[in-house]
Amino acid sequence: MNTPRVESEIERHPITTPLGVMILCVLKEEKIIYLNWQPHSIPKKSAPKCKLAQETSRQIHAYFHQKLEKFDLPIEPSGTDFQKQIWALINKISYGKTKSYQEISNELRRCNSARPVGNAIGKNPICLITPCHRIIKASGELGNYSGGAEIKKHLLYLESKIK
Repeated sequence: MNTPRVESEIERHPITTPLGVMILCVLKEEKIIYLNWQPHSIPKKSAPKCKLAQETSRQIHAYFHQKLEKFDLPIEPSGTDFQKQIWALINKISYGKTKSYQEISNELRRCNSARPVGNAIGKNPICLITPCHRIIKASGELGNYSGGAEIKKHLLYLESKIK
């Protein structure tokens, strides 16, 4: 069940990455409810003050330096039960691996639901931590990504490099 969120309980923090700025939204300093790429954003120079935002920033930087393969952060994505089911499956995809929309559909035992699966993935509110960039088309093409094709390509390349 989704509880209504009061705007005053949400903190926003920009996080600068090698691929651009991400905006992090934290609910009551306890749960991450949003993390996504912000095109053409100018980052603030100050570090996040919230401990969860600091830890998120630390883990994101460790990820980009190939020192972290799985995020360990409290998340609370807002979505339908179907969307949450898809995002839970995405969270099980290992670092450096990819799956197709159809493979996710098959895991649900709903063989003809690749399009609804794609729609649910496109609504993922917590990018990178819920690694929707690891979902590709069955043909091997990249498919869509909220941060754009170039960021998706860089993330997949980063994860494929040998340490």
